[in-house]
Amino acid sequence: MRHKYDTNPHWPVMIVGAGPVGLLLANFLGQRGIRCLLIEKRAQTIDWSRAIGITPPSLEILRLAGLHCEMTNQGVKVQEAVVHDDRGRAGSLSFNQIPSRYRFILTLPQSKTMKTLEEALQRHPSVTFQRGTELIKLQSGEQHVRAKLKDITGNNRTETVNAQWLVGTDGADSPTRKMMGIHFKRRPYGLSFVMADYEDTTGWGDEAHLFFTQHGSLESFPLPDKKRRWIALLDGENNAKTDKGWLEQQTLLLSGKDIAGLRCSPIFYFEPEKISVSRLWADRTILAGDAAHVMSPIGGQGMNTGFADAEFLASLLPELLNRSESEHEEILNNYDFRRRRAARSARRRSALGMWVGTRTGARASTIRSVLLRRILLKSPLREKLAPHFAMLNIPFNRLNRPHAGFIN
Repeated sequence: MRHKYDTNPHWPVMIVGAGPVGLLLANFLGQRGIRCLLIEKRAQTIDWSRAIGITPPSLEILRLAGLHCEMTNQGVKVQEAVVHDDRGRAGSLSFNQIPSRYRFILTLPQSKTMKTLEEALQRHPSVTFQRGTELIKLQSGEQHVRAKLKDITGNNRTETVNAQWLVGTDGADSPTRKMMGIHFKRRPYGLSFVMADYEDTTGWGDEAHLFFTQHGSLESFPLPDKKRRWIALLDGENNAKTDKGWLEQQTLLLSGKDIAGLRCSPIFYFEPEKISVSRLWADRTILAGDAAHVMSPIGGQGMNTGFADAEFLASLLPELLNRSESEHEEILNNYDFRRRRAARSARRRSALGMWVGTRTGARASTIRSVLLRRILLKSPLREKLAPHFAMLNIPFNRLNRPHAGFIN
């Protein structure tokens, strides 16, 4: 964190929200020497973690920011995901042959990802980071955006700053989106999950293990520091059983692994939802990350879609700053088209993966097992599944276009 208030209240770019997407965008702008104000309502860093999976396209993006080595050195490189059904091991997906220099999914807790991104800001003197600062009013004019900010760390001081462009990366409940008057649709998937991170005594190493059975579904991913995340599906009969004991019983039932008594994090309950917006920009304000599109976290599509938003914006914002007013609409419409199309693709595959994995009951489980075993063990489609889950074929990602940004 730099200083609380900068002496210059006018900024080329202001970013609202210092989650992974906002922090990455600030690093990219700092790389380019663009003066940028990044604000975050939370006064302290988070110590909990939701998103853990970083895909190969995102690692390519982090390489452009000079952060890939720091990330990969901290995380776990998952090269194989083993799938189980009621009969036992159904097959596996291997990432070690995918067409990328990063032939793995990196698991790294979001808290560690954010800490690395925040520390990297110290390399960029053009970026000012203000914690404990809330956006309370937004007014967009022809030449700039006027933002009223409030210091919520104790003195409630307010300040008005101007920015040529403002980017909202302030999450699913985005105040920026609300102030912009952007219409959006918010729908739950109608499913609920519990998860927690436990000391890892499974002996599975860096493998992910997925259990899809008639009695429920369970996912398990290795984490740094010899930990492992467990995520279990709740159904109508056990929605109230969100305590640690239920998760441990379900883990034992589906995986055969006894995790009771091991050191663990607090249990976390979540209900996936999807959010789609009518547009990603209005006047001189732009949305990115969860403020722009939300999808099921099952499958790890969300944060990675946001990273791609940040990379695209990092090449787009210099264009906006240097080009004439008459060209802005074309540039912004290009961003809107490409990033909404990419988000739709990611949202569809995350929803499909979650739907397939959460069917319960003997009949649905039997049908799923037949399909999984034919695809994972025998079908030529097996070779295409790993690139699919690694997000290599998302439209307009870093790996399938020669250059980012407005000019391709």
